[in-house]
Amino acid sequence: MPGQWVYVDQPRSNGVGGAGQLLPGYEYQQRVTGVPTGLEYRLGGLLFDSVDHGRRILIETKDYAPAWNMPEYIEDKTMEGFVAGVRLQQDVAKANGYTLEIRVSSEAGAARIRLALNVGDLREVRVTHVPK
Repeated sequence: MPGQWVYVDQPRSNGVGGAGQLLPGYEYQQRVTGVPTGLEYRLGGLLFDSVDHGRRILIETKDYAPAWNMPEYIEDKTMEGFVAGVRLQQDVAKANGYTLEIRVSSEAGAARIRLALNVGDLREVRVTHVPK
């Protein structure tokens, strides 16, 4: 296996919704990947939320439901940064014989990501809706 599992700090609430609790995106990540909180898969200098070696898939999760539902978000600089990050992840995935899969909590979010990644080899990124 080319990568390794590493522990990373997971941001926690500063009191909104309960001090010290995982932020909702990290709860979603843990639920849809089954990977314990704080554990990430490092490959090619990048971190991924999970990996399925048998299917050769590197997995990312996104739980940005409120932001993805804003019509202007697709034009936002944040989306450009997101796409640039996905491009880096896709490059690492392909260089190591893996496919990149992004699991998204909302159908609207998945649709926005698919639209943003509808360019060149980014079309190969698998985007799936996995409800909360």
